[in-house]
This record gives sequence, structure tokens and C-alpha cells, in this order.
Amino acid sequence: MPSMLLENDFMFSGNGMVPWHGIGAILDEVPNSEEAIKAAKLEWMVEQVPVYSQKDWSVPIPSYVANVRSDTNEVLGIVSDRYCVAQNKDVFAFADALISSNKTKCTFETAGSLYNGRRVFMLVNMPKGRIVEDEYRPFLCLSNAHDGSACLQIFLTGVRVCCTNTLTMALKTAKRKISIRHLSLMEQRKEEAIMTIGAASKYFHELEAFATQLAGKKVKIGKVLDLLFRYQAK
Repeated sequence: MPSMLLENDFMFSGNGMVPWHGIGAILDEVPNSEEAIKAAKLEWMVEQVPVYSQKDWSVPIPSYVANVRSDTNEVLGIVSDRYCVAQNKDVFAFADALISSNKTKCTFETAGSLYNGRRVFMLVNMPKGRIVEDEYRPFLCLSNAHDGSACLQIFLTGVRVCCTNTLTMALKTAKRKISIRHLSLMEQRKEEAIMTIGAASKYFHELEAFATQLAGKKVKIGKVLDLLFRYQAK
């Protein structure tokens, strides 16, 4: 099960937890986006440069640009010239805004890049909850692609993202998610994102109350067995 952390990728894992693939820095606590972006070595930028055809290197191909990673000069993807780059520092700052709207102390759980920077992820601890006697902790996840394959996605998940497999699982199982296309500015969608995360947080609280209500109901085992096996004798 490959992690897809390649030679120019890095990540950190918070709360002293070692990811299954054993790659990256293991830290105790990362309290804000400024420290998170440094710990994950995501300070590089995405620069857009013209694209040229092999037949004529003097004339750029119209309507297309290449997204290039500033520190390695690797081409991350060819995109439309209408594509708005969501820089890593801006995405992390966006996470700060979502966290501050929650008015609780949160820390970054994991963050890093995959496929040599084509995909970037970050995971933030949200307040713990309890369903009956089981404690759980939802995470706020932000996933962004620099190769044009996906938009910026923001959602709550119970999956601890630390590689491409866990990121894929978290995206597939997220019940409430907001997607911000790279043709629009993130600032314009901030209020919508805050409302979406608020709705998702409310869902967890409602689930706690519903589970507690169910756990308090007394059930007669005889009636349950009768309902389960009433057609067995026929």
C-alpha cells in the first residue's frame, strides 16, 4: 500500500504518532498554520509559466500555462490560463479562519504533500466528543491539488490522513464537503465553508444525542428475537 510520498515530498505527524509508512517528522503539537507549513516543508510556491510546443519554442500555446514548483522546478500540471493558484500558505491561512470560527483550541494533526507536491493535505484536530461510552475526535481536512486534477476540498472526517490511501478514504466517506474551484477566489467562499463546517459539526452533536437516547431505551430480548426470527418457522 504505497504512501505516494515521493522524493520531494514531506509531512509531519502530530501528537507523537508514527504514521504507518514511517515517513516524516514526528512532533508533539503544532498549534498554528505558520508552524504547520514549516513542519511539513510546504513553504514553496506554485509559479505559472507559459507552455510552448515542440515545433515552435518561440510562440507560447494560447490559453494554457504550466504550474511549476518553485524549489524543484518540477512541472506539477498543465492548466487553463484562467486557473487561480491556491498557494499552500493561503490554504493554511484559510484553515486558520475556519478554526477561529469554531472558538475552540485546535492543533494541526498532520500535513504534507503527495506526488512531489501535486497534492497537498492538512488535518486539524477538532474538539473531542463521546457517543455513549465511546470517545471520538473528528478532524477538519483540507485537500488541494496543484496539477488541475481536483479543486480545494474542505470537510470533516474521522479518518486520520497521512498518505494518499487515507486521503482517498476520507474524501470518499465525507458526508458534508465543500469544494472550491480554482477558477474562483477562496475568500469569496469563506463564509460558505464556515457554514458547511458548522453544519457538519452540528451533525456530530445530533448523533451524540440520538445515540444516547437509543442507549437509554430498554428492550425486551424476547420481543426482539420474535421480530428477527418470526418467519423462520414458516
